[in-house]
Amino acid sequence: MKTPNYKYNIQSRKRFEIRGIYEIKLSKEKIWKIIITPGHLELFHPYCEKHEKSRNWNGVGGIDIGFFYSGKEMKREVIAWDEGEGYTIKMKNNDKNNTQVEFKINKGEVKKKSYFSITISTDSYRKIPRPIWYFFAKLFLIPSYKKYLNSLLKGLAFYCETNQRVKKNQFGRHRIFSP
Repeated sequence: MKTPNYKYNIQSRKRFEIRGIYEIKLSKEKIWKIIITPGHLELFHPYCEKHEKSRNWNGVGGIDIGFFYSGKEMKREVIAWDEGEGYTIKMKNNDKNNTQVEFKINKGEVKKKSYFSITISTDSYRKIPRPIWYFFAKLFLIPSYKKYLNSLLKGLAFYCETNQRVKKNQFGRHRIFSP
């Protein structure tokens, strides 16, 4: 498997952003059906033990909860919905952090190929002192988020291309989600 392409912005402690993009050998329409299926994280997320939808997931206001192997729980609410193209969720974990994740599908140049991207934007690290922010981001944040996105993007590609669920830690462990 190839490695995803990454772009990131570490200029501000108030908004850390990283995007992973990966080519998947499946049509945009089929990928869309997978990522809106109830319990979809259980199919391709190698750190997710259980995924429950607690409200309608077909539009803004949809809510679900992901339960991870580390014991961490993440409640997610859909805040933007672009039918057949992608959606954006906001984490609602009572931690006063503003974390949003955008899932987007772009049609590839070749039929039955698409580009799937995940963009994570957060202000979770705004309390890191300015003098060490850049080094903290370079040495900890970027590698940690890249590892997470790498496993998630490869997990989706694996499921799309083989129709087999990913296994726990199939692409390596993650110290926060599955130690």
